[in-house]
Amino acid sequence: MGIRPCSLEIDQCTCTPESYQCSLLKDPLYEVPLDIPSTVTQVDLSGNLISVVTNVSFSNLNSLLFLNLNQNILKWIQASAFNNLHSLQTLDISQNFIEELDARHFFPFDNLQKLNITQNPNLNISINAFQNAPTLTEIFSDKNFNGGNYDFSDLEHLETIHLEGCKVRLFYKDNFRNLPSLKRLLMSGNELVDLPVSILEQLRALEDLKLSGNFIRSIRNYNFSNNPKLSVLELAQNEIESLEGVQLNSLQVLRRLDLTFNKIKILSQNSLPNPPFSRLLLQLRGNPLVCDCNLKWLVSYSKSNPFIQFFGRCKGPEEMVGREPGTMEKSEFLCRPWQLPSSRLSHVVSVSKPVTLTCPVNGDPFPSVSWYYHNQTAAFNEMMESRFLKSSDQGDTVYFKAVTFDRAGLYICKASNKVGSTEVSIALTVVPLPGTAPITDCSCKKPVILLVVLFLTFALGIFAVAFVYRKYLKAARAQRNLAYATLNEIDGQAI
Repeated sequence: MGIRPCSLEIDQCTCTPESYQCSLLKDPLYEVPLDIPSTVTQVDLSGNLISVVTNVSFSNLNSLLFLNLNQNILKWIQASAFNNLHSLQTLDISQNFIEELDARHFFPFDNLQKLNITQNPNLNISINAFQNAPTLTEIFSDKNFNGGNYDFSDLEHLETIHLEGCKVRLFYKDNFRNLPSLKRLLMSGNELVDLPVSILEQLRALEDLKLSGNFIRSIRNYNFSNNPKLSVLELAQNEIESLEGVQLNSLQVLRRLDLTFNKIKILSQNSLPNPPFSRLLLQLRGNPLVCDCNLKWLVSYSKSNPFIQFFGRCKGPEEMVGREPGTMEKSEFLCRPWQLPSSRLSHVVSVSKPVTLTCPVNGDPFPSVSWYYHNQTAAFNEMMESRFLKSSDQGDTVYFKAVTFDRAGLYICKASNKVGSTEVSIALTVVPLPGTAPITDCSCKKPVILLVVLFLTFALGIFAVAFVYRKYLKAARAQRNLAYATLNEIDGQAI
């Protein structure tokens, strides 16, 4: 039999022996029609203005397989409204205003496979409500702001959960307990700050994980070892700044890794799955990638797997802006010198002992090193480099075979290559040998001895001058007395 009007009263609807379709009518329905034939397997009442479903609305439809009530204004569904729909496989009540569902609404759904409750913004679902539909394979619950409280546990046949755009900050691990068949978990468009690690650890069958459009800052707290079948991982439009410390080596079947529009500057090889794998689409567009020597590994990584696709552009250094890392040569990935972490920047050595000062730097290409001693002239520094520099695998070092007190101070090494330069300051302190006087180096006494000699010479000169002057005065006095005596004698004879 062909398509025909369903009733004289509702001539816009069409019917077949298997279907009853009254959707998007010019004159919309305000309630469920009561003349739906009991033999139909599909009913489509979407796009109307139905606000209530009662226990008599579908009571005689024992053969119904598909029921669509999408895009109505449903606010209330009587608890027993679906009780006679034992054969139902798909139920769509999305884009309505339903506020409450409990276990009675799903009893007994022995054959229900797909449930769409998307865009019922304030919908609350009681704990264990879904357990009355144990055959569910897919649940759509996007843009339901209470979705973080929905209990999906113990649905052993469930393969897909849609929880996108729910604005949820936290999903509870107990709501995802015992889901051995779950393959796809879609949580994009929420407000997650961290990976839902406690949930992921339970999902060993997971193949597709979508977490784009959240506020996730790091994924280093999970290595995905419990998800060996994961082939699609979407983390686009989050706040991820680094993949340092991330371990994805367990994901040997990963086919697509989407990290577009994050804040990733440095991409480490240890963060990605190790080859071989058949294909990997690595998406990094919209990240401020720094294309320096830390990204050099990408050339070898790409060559080891000719199927890899790398999408992204350099945001630095300045001369690399706009370049595609996947098209660059290995020799183009350079790094200006940098100070090594955990560097030894202070040495305390006993006098007369040997000491080596190493410049703790690296770079690509490896930098040349110049040494300077603080507050000294250029001539002194040239002399120091010629006398005390020693070549090694780590560049030129300063070496004193028997250090003296006057070598203590601050040493500055300047490392340079064609990309740039950096300086590192290293302090050298020289102390007396154990059990000796504080000053044991005669070289330090020379200034003191010189001062003492100068002082003694000056004092001796003054003493000699005083002695000569005293003898001169004594002789002059004697001569004067002799002259007085002679004059007195001559005066006496004259009288």
